[in-house]
Amino acid sequence: MYHIADVLANVDQEATSPEERRVLRLIALIHDTFKYKVDDARPAKGANHHAAIARAFAEEYSDDPILLDLVERHDDAYNAWRKGAYGKKDWGKARECADDLIVHLGDALPLYVRFYRADNNTESKDQAPLAWFEGLVRDHGGGVEHGRGATPAPDDDR
Repeated sequence: MYHIADVLANVDQEATSPEERRVLRLIALIHDTFKYKVDDARPAKGANHHAAIARAFAEEYSDDPILLDLVERHDDAYNAWRKGAYGKKDWGKARECADDLIVHLGDALPLYVRFYRADNNTESKDQAPLAWFEGLVRDHGGGVEHGRGATPAPDDDR
């Protein structure tokens, strides 16, 4: 029920600068907002996926390609993990999807990981997907440190 409050508190801990905090907070506020717009009568993919709807909304206000990509792909690490944890339990496919995501993100990977941590370090979520993905990031040589908590900008009224 209070997931967004937990995510925003986590963002404050993960952000490494006031600018990064601003971007992470924006992603936090937008990323799951449009779940209600998904047509349950159709498969939740493509334009009928909450992340695609959220990206389309964000595009009306921002042209930042990293912000837009992270809004749209915020669940991709979790979705990759699910391929190994459920159904056919195909950990090879799970790893392939996660590796593709890591390569796709490139220089945006640290920001993605910080948001993924902020979104998942809550009581309501299983920590296994986060631990698994962080292990793969380390395998790629991308140790992503936790933020130290960014000082809010002077005009930030929280």
